[in-house]
Amino acid sequence: MKLGILDYGGGNLRSVINAFKAIDQHATLITQPDQFDSLDLLVFPGQGAFGDSVRQLKETGLWQPLKEWLAQDRPYLGICLGYQLLFERGEENPEVEGLAKYQGTVPRFPTLPGIKVPHMGWNTARFADSAIPPGKPRQSGGVLFCALLLPTAR
Repeated sequence: MKLGILDYGGGNLRSVINAFKAIDQHATLITQPDQFDSLDLLVFPGQGAFGDSVRQLKETGLWQPLKEWLAQDRPYLGICLGYQLLFERGEENPEVEGLAKYQGTVPRFPTLPGIKVPHMGWNTARFADSAIPPGKPRQSGGVLFCALLLPTAR
């Protein structure tokens, strides 16, 4: 399987690369539009603001090939902002159009007393035994939660 990680000038690439190394899966950084064709799976580890990421994708020439990838229903893993951009818009930058794979707007979490948003920190994850490859340790990991994803339709 040929795995590509979208490198548009943002995103937490090092953590994603290290995660794939931990399961002995090689990944290629995708920086050019012509690299999409040879892939079996595309991972988009987005990080940052909705609008800034769209701008960077367009400036690097990766926006249109990414839209075509999604239109063909090819295998895709969007992490954080890479998932949020699948929607039409985000409340963070409502004037910026997302990839529009799914209808809907990505809202921010409501402000509630005693609840910190965004939630950032180290948390312990609990996995089903089948979710961890044999011989791999169970570990803690960093998390950031700042948006809800509520598609209205596909």
